[in-house]
Amino acid sequence: MLVLEDLSKSFGNYRAVDQLSFTINKGKIMGLIGQNGAGKTTTFRLILNFLQADEGEIWWNGHKLSTKEYNTIGYLPEERGLYPRVTIYDQLIYFARLRGKTKKKLLLKLMSGWNDFK
Repeated sequence: MLVLEDLSKSFGNYRAVDQLSFTINKGKIMGLIGQNGAGKTTTFRLILNFLQADEGEIWWNGHKLSTKEYNTIGYLPEERGLYPRVTIYDQLIYFARLRGKTKKKLLLKLMSGWNDFK
């Protein structure tokens, strides 16, 4: 069960998420619908720990989310494929974090395969 309690996130004076609360019970699928700027992407980024909430709590099965739990949450962003304004390096770091990998582990993996590209 995923529970958000009074979750808030601001960017400067703009309040992207304002005291959002909801529960998703085990086995259920949920989507967020709203106009541009409503806070949908920010909410998912908070759940996935890509952003830190200013206020509120996120719970998974009765306790705060840990790295293990982050790996069980799926996220399909609107954008597909590689992001043109983000470097390949930063994209690799981003996707590695989605899979619970550290930057150090990613760099070691990249370096071990580097000879394949020479």
